[in-house]
Amino acid sequence: AHASCDASTCARTAGARPLDAAAEATLTTLLADLPRQYDGDLDWSIYAPDIVFDDPVTLLRGRLSYRGMLLTLRLLAAVATTSADFEVRSADRVAADVLRTMSGVDYFHLDEGGRVARHESQWDEPPAAVWAAVRGKRVE
Repeated sequence: AHASCDASTCARTAGARPLDAAAEATLTTLLADLPRQYDGDLDWSIYAPDIVFDDPVTLLRGRLSYRGMLLTLRLLAAVATTSADFEVRSADRVAADVLRTMSGVDYFHLDEGGRVARHESQWDEPPAAVWAAVRGKRVE
């Protein structure tokens, strides 16, 4: 797996102001962590204690809740997939060995200290299609 940008390119692409050292370190860590989020532990020091996570089916607050949600996703990925390639988009092989592409965009908002304060995930597919893919079923 590979990242589609480095820390300075991602900042320029988003049209954001130049990154300070803390924000640059957080972005560099995110780019290293995301490709392996289903295989290993993340660097939790870059997340604010009261981080908010929001996707089409989940809204939660707090680092412990966020970590629990990611661990649950890791378990689901281990049970429901045989491989995962994570970039901006991911292609997962589901249990039925049917290639299913689930795509979307994740936004990571940083606080003044450069830590991730909010993680928003938007999916290109409706939630029912995503859950069906996790369960190894095809939704047309």
